[in-house]
Amino acid sequence: MFDTKIILNCAGTHADEMNNMVSTDKFHILPRFGAHLIMDCEYIKWVDTTITQTPTPLPTGGHTKGMGIMPSVDGTVILGCDAVDYDDPDNVATTSKSINAIVDYFKTFWKYLPISAVYPEFPVDGVINAYGGLRPHPDRDDYIIGEAPGAPGFINAAGIESPGLTAGPAIGEHLAELVVCKLAPEKNEDYLPGREVLKPFREMNRQEREAAIRENPDYAKIVCRCEQVTEAEIRDAIRRPLGARSVNAVKMRTRAGMGRCQGGFCQGRVVEILCEELGITPLDVTQSGDGSNILVGECCSHHFEEKA
Repeated sequence: MFDTKIILNCAGTHADEMNNMVSTDKFHILPRFGAHLIMDCEYIKWVDTTITQTPTPLPTGGHTKGMGIMPSVDGTVILGCDAVDYDDPDNVATTSKSINAIVDYFKTFWKYLPISAVYPEFPVDGVINAYGGLRPHPDRDDYIIGEAPGAPGFINAAGIESPGLTAGPAIGEHLAELVVCKLAPEKNEDYLPGREVLKPFREMNRQEREAAIRENPDYAKIVCRCEQVTEAEIRDAIRRPLGARSVNAVKMRTRAGMGRCQGGFCQGRVVEILCEELGITPLDVTQSGDGSNILVGECCSHHFEEKA
């Protein structure tokens, strides 16, 4: 049991469950899955803007901008996504059906994209990974933001589907204003917003790299060759407050394993560093938390006796 003056309902595909327990205004969230493909960074030179198809209405409400090609902030190219309605609000499995739908689309329409002047055919072998997620489509085809009717202090941020990522910062500011209006807290003049963010080694110039290595020799040890991630950056990601505790957590913080080989060369070393920093064994290291152990046991042991 918790006592609180404010609740912010940001429960995604479960936001309707939270709201409907307390509010007189009931709504329903439809989980809508979408997958994306990631292409290697060699293609970013010819993709400098987002191109999508004309929005298409969906039979279950709302619309989709459908397939698009987008440059990522980290230098890769993103393709997708599809739109498939699910019943399970927690099913985020990326299926071959979704992947094939995206591949087939771009095989057909690649010729209309500017990049086709360099690569006439869709380079399927340039795809390095796929991922997917659920968008919370509300039954009223719009964001549901604000204090819920009949539930004072319960503030919804529900149904935030596309373009929710773009709208996220503005939504956050609006929610903060609502909370301040409700609670009228005193301003903390000593509050320091943000946190120190170290410049990634891959973005440093030669002089900055030399200075970083002089200060910390671990910057001279490249762990992820594809993304130029150093041992210093990985150890820092683990040591920070709320530090990385799994291979994927290291990946999300540093990009180690996000390159062309998708961790084929660096994952073993990342596992070793996690063990060294956390005082655990390789059997304890997980891909993304409980139940995702990378190694499940020792398959054999070698015993060597010193010869006389």
